[in-house]
Amino acid sequence: MGGLAVTLCEMIGSVGADIDLRGSQLRDDDTLFSESCGRMVIATQKPAKVIDMLSDITCSVIGKTGGDGLTITTSKGIIELSPDDIDQATGNLSRMMTD
Repeated sequence: MGGLAVTLCEMIGSVGADIDLRGSQLRDDDTLFSESCGRMVIATQKPAKVIDMLSDITCSVIGKTGGDGLTITTSKGIIELSPDDIDQATGNLSRMMTD
């Protein structure tokens, strides 16, 4: 299991993030958990510069870092995960993959 949701949980650590996926043309579960090729998440302090550098491919800003935990807004509602929720979920996933 992976995709955007797992990537975000692994990336944010203690930094936190507020993500808005309402602009996605995919179903929420596909947006959050699809492992299809061709997607990446970039965290930068200069999003305009990165978007300019990637002008020949489709890309978008989906949120920003900061705060406590992870908040993901989808077309169906808001998902809020505390740092403890994230630690527990990523720890359980790691254990399942190594067992």
